[in-house]
Amino acid sequence: MESTEKEWNNKRKNITKTIEEITGEKFPYIKIEVLIIHPNLCNGIAFPNSNTICWGHKENWENYSMVYLMHETLHLILDKKLGKNNLTHAIIELIADQELRIRLNKNGVYFKESKEGVGHPFLLKLSKAILPYWKKYLKNKDKNIANFYLEMKNLPKIKKLQKY
Repeated sequence: MESTEKEWNNKRKNITKTIEEITGEKFPYIKIEVLIIHPNLCNGIAFPNSNTICWGHKENWENYSMVYLMHETLHLILDKKLGKNNLTHAIIELIADQELRIRLNKNGVYFKESKEGVGHPFLLKLSKAILPYWKKYLKNKDKNIANFYLEMKNLPKIKKLQKY
C-alpha cells in the first residue's frame, strides 16, 4: 500500500501532464479515495458515485499500478462525460493502458507488454479498429478527447463493433 502511494506521489505530475497531452484537456481536480486490496485478488474497479477506486494487482510490468490506477481514474471522469459504454472503455484503454504505458516505460507496442496482452480481450476488436484514427488523433495539435469520441461513435465501421 505505501509503495503504491509513494510511487503515485513520485510520478503524479508526469502522469497528469501526459494524460493532459493525450486528451487535450486540463486534468480536473477531484478527490479520489483508493482502497488498496491484496494483489492476488487482481482487481481494479471505479465507483463513480463515491469517487472511489478499489485496486489490487501484482506488478506485471513496470508502471503497471500507475497505468491502471489512471485507467480507473479515467472511468470516474470520462464515463460521466462521454457515457459508460464499450467505446468510452476502448478509448480509456488507448489513453492509459496503451499510450500512457508506452510513454512511461519509454518503449513498447500497442496491445502487448512482455509477451502479455494489454487491455480487455472483449474490447480488442473495437480498440484495433479505432487505432488508425487514434494514431492520427495523437498527431493533431488541437486534441479534444470528447470530439474524438463523437467522431468514433458516428463512424459506420466503429458503430458496428460497439456493444452497449
